[in-house]
Order: sequence, then structure tokens, then C-alpha cells
Amino acid sequence: MHLPVLISDLGFILVTAAMVSLLFKKLKQPVVLGYLLAGFLVGPNWPWLPTVTDVASITVWAEIGVIFLLFGLGLEFNLKKLTLVGKKSTIIASFEVLFMLTLGFVTGRFLGWKNTDSLFLGAMLSISSTTIIVRSFEELGIKAKNYVNVVFGVLVIEDLFAILLMALLTTFALSDGFSGQELLTTLGKLSFFLLLWFSLGIYLLPTFFKKIESLLSEESLLITSVGLCLLMVIIVTKVDFSPALGAFLIGALLAETKSGGKIEKILHPIKDLFGAIFFVSIGMLINPSQIWEFGYPILIITVITVIGKILSTSIGAILSGVDAKNSLKTGFSLAQIGEFSFIMATLGSSLKVTSEFLYPIAVSVSAITTFLTPYLIKNSEKTFLFLEKNLPPIFWKQIHSYQSALNQERTDTGLIHILWKAYGWRSLISSVFIVAIFQLSKHIKSFLITRFDNNWSIYITIALVLIATLLSSPFFSALTQGKTSPTLNKEEASRLYNLKLGIQIVRYSAAFILAIYCFKQIIPVYTLPLFILFLILSSVIFLTFFSNSFFKKMENKFVANLNWGESQPHTTIKLSPWENKLYDFIVNPNSELVGKTLQDVAFRSRFNSIVVLIERGSKLFFAPKKDWMLMPFDKLKILSTDEQFEKIFRDYEHDLNTSSKSEPAIVTSEANTDFGLQFLKLEKESPLVGKRIKDTKLRESIEGVIVGIERENERKLIPDPETLLQINDYIWIVGNLKKISSLRNQLKH
Repeated sequence: MHLPVLISDLGFILVTAAMVSLLFKKLKQPVVLGYLLAGFLVGPNWPWLPTVTDVASITVWAEIGVIFLLFGLGLEFNLKKLTLVGKKSTIIASFEVLFMLTLGFVTGRFLGWKNTDSLFLGAMLSISSTTIIVRSFEELGIKAKNYVNVVFGVLVIEDLFAILLMALLTTFALSDGFSGQELLTTLGKLSFFLLLWFSLGIYLLPTFFKKIESLLSEESLLITSVGLCLLMVIIVTKVDFSPALGAFLIGALLAETKSGGKIEKILHPIKDLFGAIFFVSIGMLINPSQIWEFGYPILIITVITVIGKILSTSIGAILSGVDAKNSLKTGFSLAQIGEFSFIMATLGSSLKVTSEFLYPIAVSVSAITTFLTPYLIKNSEKTFLFLEKNLPPIFWKQIHSYQSALNQERTDTGLIHILWKAYGWRSLISSVFIVAIFQLSKHIKSFLITRFDNNWSIYITIALVLIATLLSSPFFSALTQGKTSPTLNKEEASRLYNLKLGIQIVRYSAAFILAIYCFKQIIPVYTLPLFILFLILSSVIFLTFFSNSFFKKMENKFVANLNWGESQPHTTIKLSPWENKLYDFIVNPNSELVGKTLQDVAFRSRFNSIVVLIERGSKLFFAPKKDWMLMPFDKLKILSTDEQFEKIFRDYEHDLNTSSKSEPAIVTSEANTDFGLQFLKLEKESPLVGKRIKDTKLRESIEGVIVGIERENERKLIPDPETLLQINDYIWIVGNLKKISSLRNQLKH
């Protein structure tokens, strides 16, 4: 009897994948790596086992796998989840994706690759692996740690970036590249398409599923949802976007329906099946000879991926206000690439716009970084302790000062105006002069090369680069090191001084991007010798010429003529952020805590933590007293540190709103944007000065409670209600952020 080849191939693939995945689970390694190995074993590059013969059919199944992977991701993604990740995760993800996209592109050009390969490499390095990270957190048992919530928030935003990148890469490939105008057109087209279908989906789908709810069995629900998925894939493909975009979009829309959770549940085994086939199909393309041949770029890209992601994510986290320790842990957790890299590599290969070597390189880098992930996460704490011990204290002081000021800025307004007032005109005019100098050098180069022999070309280029560097150095100095405008008042200068770290990072990043653009006008900076020359000249700009008196005089004269004064604010704020943060803790109905009072549990004496708010149903109870009795589903806001909260987790593990079998809810203090921890400085005229804490009536007026006082470098957590407030006290308040901001404005006037 004849058996279709596809059936025998599929059976062989699944049996091999099952055996290898079981082995990898036994070894506590990511199952994705097992699927890749299984694909290698059944592929054409491993001669000791039968080989899949109907490769074309398996490729189609793999494409279906991509569709179901993205469909499932869309079902897990919903608008509520997007609102919970907060500004911090958005800032971190945006900084990391832009940094890695640029770094990946520059690395590809440095290796001599064409633009398309370099662009796809940058996109692949931009997105971390949700699958690998979730599995690593589960295996290490650290899902209750505070920074894990930040990591998951970043992954949510990264998923959005991945979908947008795939849509743009598809358009880029089909149009054989595009100019700035075409990019704007594509973004407009994509925005229009997403907005149209989002509006239609939100308006029609919930109503449609509600009307047919009584007719839906699991079978019909599955068929309906998969049919809608494939229909959207067809529509998206017709308008020249990636099928993955359509699958993700319809998944996100179905997630907003009443049946969204049920669809996700019944789709899960199908997604796992086709996902496994997808990863096996990738493994089939692994060629050891190619890996050996491209060992050098694999090594380079692996190192750049790990170091680049750690740096970009950690810096982004610090800029967003995450403390240094958790910033570094976040960076170490996200230092890998995974499923989206495979999907993007497959996209480039299917569209025939990338070179053959990109696929095995992407798979190899992903496999290595996936293997390293658990070890990086486990050693992040030791790395931070090493850095804390060896980096100068001024470094940590600047980070603390910046984060303290950033915490204050969350409720203050007008920062953009102050930044423009301090740096706007200087940066704009300096940038104009820099671009003008290099554009002029470009035209001079073109003029001279036409009049001299080609042998003189390299000498003309070097001479013009040196001259342009010398002429532009005072303007680069003004762009990166120039002081603030003297028109700032004391309060504005103080605000900027405490944000100095973040501002300087942005200024240097902008100057570096501008330098790349300008040097590219004269030299091809992505070739090895001239790239090294570019780095040397950049160092000359940022190190040597800053201290050269001639160029300092040149800048000062330029500044004086524009009536720019030089002044450095001397106002210093000694306040640095407390290590305490707000954590959510939900009382399980079966918990031993039910029926106990806060005095019985003794959070303060046992864990040096305090319950500052209890949410029961729709009601909020601030500063509950010690005789408060805990009830099922009480949501406690606990002021604590990472270490102390871990102890609470160990003692009451089953009471946390997390589970070792599922993705943790994003329940940081940022989830409720109306509630948080802020500080006020008490000036001489403040009506709070001279009052006891219990007489301030802050609980009634702003729905807040004083949880800490800083007085002359002395700190006191949870001060006694009889404590007398004094001039220049910094008081830390937990409560309604809008009302705290309103109180601050009242105290200023």
C-alpha cells in the first residue's frame, strides 16, 4: 500500500522531536534547542539517520507554524496588558531596540555584508526570546523578584516592535529598499491598515461572538477562530505586509472578546504542534560546514549580542528610573535572541533578499545565547556586587541623584520647556555647523578627486577628514559638554542638575549618531581600516580637543557673540532614592493569613516591611492599623526591598499573585498610575513645618501617608506619628499621585 511521503516525513519528524525534547527536559535545557537538534538529525546534513524527502511540504507546514505562533502571541497580548507595562518598560524596550538595530546594522557592514543582510541582522538582534526567558525564570525559581515584572513588560513592547519590523522588512524587500519618503509612506500605510482593522475588529468581533455564543462548542470555536486567522493572513498578504502581522493582529483582536481566553486555551496544543515543526524545519537547515566556515562572524555577533543587549537594556532601565541593581539584572535576562530571529531569517530567505549564510549564523547565535541565558541570569547579582565594589562612588552617586530627580519629575511639569531653554538653541546651532562643515568637505573632496590622479584619493580623504574634525570639534564640544543657559532659575537648574546622568547619555548618543552620519559623507566608515580610523578620530574629538585652549577660546567667542553665557548650577540635592519599593501581594483564600491581623503577621518586625494600603474590592484603605484583619483576595501594597520581599515570598509563596506554571502578572506599583511613592521638601513657609505627623491630616486631604523622613543625612522609615516636621525635611508619601502633586504646587505658592 502506498503511503504519501508527507505522512512518513511528518511521523519521523515528530518522533525524533519528541525523543530529543524529552532528553533536553531531563537535562533542564530549553526545549527549543532540542527541536533545533532534532531538525539537524532528520535533515540532509546528518547522514546516519533517514532524511526528510518532501522538504517543500515541510516548509509549508513550518510557515503555518509561524502563523500559529504569532496568532498565539496575539491572543496572549491584549490592550489591558499593554497599559500595565508602564512607561519604564516602554522606555527600556525602545532604547534597546533602536540601539541593537543600529549596532547590528553597523556590525554587518563592518563584516562586509550588503545593506539588506545588515538590516536583517540588526532586526534579528533587536528582539529577545520570550520563550527562553520565561522558561529560564521558571527553572531558576525567581519569577517573584521585582525586576522580573520589568523584564516581562519589556518583552510585551518588544513583541510590538517585532511585528512592526517584520512589516517594514517585507516592504523593504519587495520594493528593493526605500528612501526616507518611501519609509514615511510605508509607515503611513501600515498605521492606516492597523487603525482600520483595529477599529473594525473592536467594533464587530465582540458583538459577533456574543451573538453566536450559544452556538459555539469548542470545535466550532476553534474552526471559527482559525478561519478568521487565515482570512486575515490572506488580507494582509494582499496589501504586501507579512502574514505574521495578520496573524498577530487578529489574535490581539480576538483576545478582546469574551471568548478570547477560551480560544487561547484550545489553540495551545495546535500552536505547540506547528511551532515544533517550525523549529525542526530551522534545524534541518543547520550545516556544520557552514557554521565552521562562518565561525568568525558567529563569534563576533554572539559577543556583540550579549554585551550590546546587556549595555543597552541596563542603560535604558537606568534612564527609565529602575535602580542600578535591577537594571543590570534586567540587562542580563534579555541578553539573547530566539524565535523572532528565526522568523525574520526565514522571512529574508523566503523573499530571496538575504544571503544564504545569514540563516545558519542566526541559528548558531541564538543557540549559543540561549544556552548562556540561565548562567547570565544566575550571575547577574555577583556581577553587580563586583561593579559596586570596583566602580568609583561618584558613579553610583550620580545614578542615585538622577533616579531621585526622575522620581520627582513624574509629578512635575514643564521639563521639555526647561530642556529646550537650557540646551535647545546651542544644540541646534552646533548641529547645523557640524553638518555644514562635513557637507562642504564632501563637495571639496569631489572637486579635488576629479582634478588629481586616483592615487591621491586616499590622501585627499584623510586630509579632509582631519580638517573637518578640527573645525567641528568646538561644536561637538558644545553639543556634548556645553553648560546650561544662564537664564535658568535656581529651581530649573536644580532639576536639570539632578537629571544630569540621563541628559548626558542622550547628548552623547545624539552626538555619536551625528558623527557617524557626518563621517559617512567623506569616508565609507563600514570598511575595516577606515572604521578604525573613524573610532580614533571620534576619540580625538571627545577626549583631546575638549581640553585644547585654542578651541575653547573659539567656542567661547562664538558663544559670546550669540549672548550665550556660561554657568554651572551649584545647587546640589543630597537626597538619593530609597531601596524600598511597592510590591503587590494578594491573600489567597486558602492562606493561613486569612483571619489574622497585621499585628499577628508582623510584617514590620519580621521583614522590616510595612503594609501601606489594602485594596478590598473597589475600596482603598490607606495606612491600615495593626488590628486590621486580613480577608481572602485582599490586595496589599507592601513597602519593602527586593531581599525582604523575597523572604515574604518564601514564607507565603502560595499567596503571591504569581504562579510557577504561568507568566507572572505585571503588578508593579506602576500598574496603578494614580498611586505611588513621592517625596516633598518642606520649605520655611510650608504649613506642614512645626506640625506632628498625625496632625497633618494627609490621609484625609490627599489620601496619603508619610512613610519616611530624611533629615540631615539621617533616614527614618515609618516615623512615629508624634514626629515633629522641620524645615528642609524630605518627607516620603505613599498615596494619590495627582493629589500629592497638587499639594506640592500649593506648598510652592
